[in-house]
Amino acid sequence: MEAMTIDSVHPRHILLVDDMSADQIKDIFVRAAQFKEKGFTSSRILDSEPGNAPLVALAFFEPSTRTRLSFDAAAQRIGCNTIGFDNPELTSSAKGEQLQDTLRVIEQYADAIVVRRKEHQTIDIIRNHVSVPVISAGVGAQEHPTQALLDIFTIQEHRDVDSVHHVASYGDLVNSRTMISQVRLLAREGITLSFIAPEGMQITGTFRSELEARGANVITTDNLDEVIADVDVLHVIRPQRERWEGQDYNAYAPVDASVMSSMKSDALVLHALPRTGELDPEIDSDPRNVIFEQVRNGMYIRAALLEWLLS
Repeated sequence: MEAMTIDSVHPRHILLVDDMSADQIKDIFVRAAQFKEKGFTSSRILDSEPGNAPLVALAFFEPSTRTRLSFDAAAQRIGCNTIGFDNPELTSSAKGEQLQDTLRVIEQYADAIVVRRKEHQTIDIIRNHVSVPVISAGVGAQEHPTQALLDIFTIQEHRDVDSVHHVASYGDLVNSRTMISQVRLLAREGITLSFIAPEGMQITGTFRSELEARGANVITTDNLDEVIADVDVLHVIRPQRERWEGQDYNAYAPVDASVMSSMKSDALVLHALPRTGELDPEIDSDPRNVIFEQVRNGMYIRAALLEWLLS
């Protein structure tokens, strides 16, 4: 099995999708596909001397199922060891320790750190104070870069991404870091990005301008029926209630069999999970619904990314 070749220097951290070049992302996809097809026995990290395998720290200040477990599984499958926590109340953070000190302690033990945290200033703290590579597992409401990578990788398995001309994001958009990363990767000349959300959940004008500057045609609406027949990819987003901070928004209609009946035969439905009523489980048997492929692909993408940064 051929090793991945990347023709430029590693970024120090992977905190935003723009921390990686298009060529680097393509190479990560190639390596992820190799792991998916043939397993992990070709991992360069598995050749480490006993006792010297890289150690990945999982620092999760927010709840997580898929992201935490897939990073842990990915690290172990390619030959790394892992340490970490998923309850900051059991760490010195509960005693008032500042984030920069927590991370500087962790880097004394680990070769790379995976971080999930709600506060927006986390990215600047990492860039200014941490020397070992840090991968964002979802930081603030800003970005979730590895989720975006696995989303695009999943799309690519079903169709040429260049043939995707219309992507719709539906739900609680203003609070979705997964959506922000995904559409930043997809935005280009010739693509239409539709954003469907109730009042108070729509994207900001600033973000719309950014996407238009990247070449995308942007549509905003509160009516899914206006665009559903034309979309190539529908990204469904749950209500991010933990980020509402005392506000109360109107619920939106779930994507169910009636919605699917209006979609193209080769369209795809994505959802980062967990789902909380906005995507009907009865459509899980529809081959256009690829949400559990996304879940599994997260392990392969994160394995390829960790191998790249650590070998």
